[in-house]
Amino acid sequence: MVNEEMSIRSQEPILVHQLLHGYEDGHRLLSGSKKVDGISAKTILTLSDLSGQSGNIQPTGYLTGYPLSQIGAYAIARTWPAPEMSRPGCVWTQTLLVDFSDLVSLDDFSLLKLFRRPLDASDTFSYDNSLILDNKFKDNRIQQLPSRPILDLMEALYKYPNVSVFAQIKENFPVDEIAFALWLQQWPKLRRNFRFCTWVTSDRSRYGDQFDLQFVPSKSIFLGQKRNEDEKFWVDFVTTSNNNMDNILNVWAKELSPTSENNSLTNFLWRFGAEANYGRADFINLSLAWNVLVSASYVNIEAAIEVAERFTPQITSLTRQVLKELIHFSDINKKLKKSVLKYLVDYLHLLEGHVAEDDITKIAQIVWHNAPKFIWTFFQSNSLFFQDIASSAAKLMTPESALQGSKDDPWLFCYALEANLKLANSSSVWESPYPILTRIVEILNKHNKINDETLSFMLDSESKEVPSVAINFFGQKAVDAVLERFDCNKISDQHIINKWLFAAESHPQLLLTAVDQCKVKNMRTLALIASHVKYYSPPLSSARDEWCRAINKAEGELGNYLWQFHSFLLARAIIGVSPEPAVLINFSFEPLHRNLLAAIIDTNAWKMIESVLPEVSVWSSWDLAHRLRVGVMQTFINNELSPKSFIELQIDDMTFKKMVMIAGFSSKGISYLEKVLEWNRANPNEASCYRFDIIRKMVKKNIRNWFS
Repeated sequence: MVNEEMSIRSQEPILVHQLLHGYEDGHRLLSGSKKVDGISAKTILTLSDLSGQSGNIQPTGYLTGYPLSQIGAYAIARTWPAPEMSRPGCVWTQTLLVDFSDLVSLDDFSLLKLFRRPLDASDTFSYDNSLILDNKFKDNRIQQLPSRPILDLMEALYKYPNVSVFAQIKENFPVDEIAFALWLQQWPKLRRNFRFCTWVTSDRSRYGDQFDLQFVPSKSIFLGQKRNEDEKFWVDFVTTSNNNMDNILNVWAKELSPTSENNSLTNFLWRFGAEANYGRADFINLSLAWNVLVSASYVNIEAAIEVAERFTPQITSLTRQVLKELIHFSDINKKLKKSVLKYLVDYLHLLEGHVAEDDITKIAQIVWHNAPKFIWTFFQSNSLFFQDIASSAAKLMTPESALQGSKDDPWLFCYALEANLKLANSSSVWESPYPILTRIVEILNKHNKINDETLSFMLDSESKEVPSVAINFFGQKAVDAVLERFDCNKISDQHIINKWLFAAESHPQLLLTAVDQCKVKNMRTLALIASHVKYYSPPLSSARDEWCRAINKAEGELGNYLWQFHSFLLARAIIGVSPEPAVLINFSFEPLHRNLLAAIIDTNAWKMIESVLPEVSVWSSWDLAHRLRVGVMQTFINNELSPKSFIELQIDDMTFKKMVMIAGFSSKGISYLEKVLEWNRANPNEASCYRFDIIRKMVKKNIRNWFS
């Protein structure tokens, strides 16, 4: 990982610059390996001077640590008394400058070995050279330090993060090592901002530069110094006891003890402390987060969220860790609490690029089970991560739940369908608006999932738009399927079949093909098809008429379709569009003629047949049956239909005689009758003798009239 808290502590040597301050006509910089100007130089000069006006400094001196942000370095200084100087109160101070980037590599006391007190005023030249800290040789004296004082100081520093912590130096108290150990325990970002001094007789804090930890030789020195008293906290090592330790101190005692071999908490602090923004104030909260997320036998998600939300702004990596634990430990069969769900949804984006595919599936399950409305917003996200979650959730949906969730924006259903093609397996899906239906078909077709099952669901739909979509895509298969359903009485509602046939009107060849293939077995179905086809539609073949084949195969009664269907067929025969007019006349003429004689008429159907009948005299126009006979007879005559079909016309003899009389009124009609007689001589037919006699008499009568 790139973050510094996860960096492996380098074993490479560290370059350390040094500065030496001392007395020479005043306290000043005497030597150094690095030139420091401006604010940083002034700060170093001030803090390298004696930290107070009274008290005796031990020969070993004291430590001061503070940041120099302007030059990106941390200063660790040791100050020794300089009694050899002529002026009282003089000191030597060697300041080591460690780059902020190198702080991550410090994990022991080796840095303190670089300090060296000048022997005298002439011993200053060696400080012009930089130093090398070799990390290969560790100084682990931290293991020899007493843990109790360290914990007391930690409690004060981190429970009271906004004040300076003071402690009185006890006899034989390794104050330098303790202060340095506290500093080493901190993550790099906290180290960079921590200020401490192990011997002061007055507060070294200044406005904006508060010292975090200061040790005094005697508390009495501070008596009477009331300035900023509310910003000080005193640690009394005498009265502190283990009985006052709370849970978090127990954690520190266990995990951060100098003799502890477990660095779990330290690693946790380093990992997440890099993003913390409030220094000491974050130490306890991070410790609590570690206690909940790492140390506990199981993760209490609500407690983890409560701790993570204490950080403002949030620690992104910590929030991400809490989310991962939430996902890992959540039971998809149980509802999350509202607070937990809100946390998940609010910060879910932080997991993008940080979770595996299995985690995405689990997230989808959790969100869909607890707050499905969010899944629909994820579909519209520009983030591939959220789109992947939504797609994974789509696999959990039923057609009904998907339709319900996307009802405010039906296009969202198409997003879900892309991820789960089974969502189309419901007739309810095909109730969607027209543009959505088209898109659904496109999606299924793209994945080669358009099949008979799909068509079956479309047939079950009551949508007005589905027939057009289905016919446009399936073509003949859709028309055949819906006709088969109606033909087998699987569709009882005529409204349903009609909407499909209305959609097929723009594809008349599909309807005619269904007729031609003789898949329709019910005469009623044929009549229904005819009601959606123009009677003047040309046949599929110039040699035969598909309607002739169909009526020979179909069975059943026409019922209310009688007038309409027979008028349709007869009109085709009369106008000459059918290559087999005689068959259609033989089928339809007699039923229509019989109804007209009985004054039974369908006005709409009659208008169709009337439009193709020839004109008759005004005196006979009232006789609709006569007009029908004229139209049929002229069809036989004008088209020279076979004599056999005329003789065998399915009508009673009286009607036949009337039609022969109509033929006798024109020379062309007589010629046709003569051809019928010629056919009879070549093909004697005793069954039709009566009809031939009628024809002979009509022909003989007309010949006599011509010669008279």
